[in-house]
Amino acid sequence: MSVTRLPPNPRQAPSLEVWATQFYQYYINNSLNTAVNDPRPVLLAHQKPASRDSAATAGTLMYDPVIGNVVVSKGGVWLPIAYEP
Repeated sequence: MSVTRLPPNPRQAPSLEVWATQFYQYYINNSLNTAVNDPRPVLLAHQKPASRDSAATAGTLMYDPVIGNVVVSKGGVWLPIAYEP
């Protein structure tokens, strides 16, 4: 049987700063998220010469083999992502 802990009550804390610290600790201790690094590569879609892929959706990542770089859609156009290896 597990005991469910409630978040700290701000009315029972002596100050807002103390409550914020208590709430932060509660959140960290009860978070289901784990910070595990996953080094596996991300598979990106590829642009093909005859493809009709659109840059209408902002934030889409693709690999453009013509320029040999990853591109992102922004404002209806594909922009290469600059990086230094």
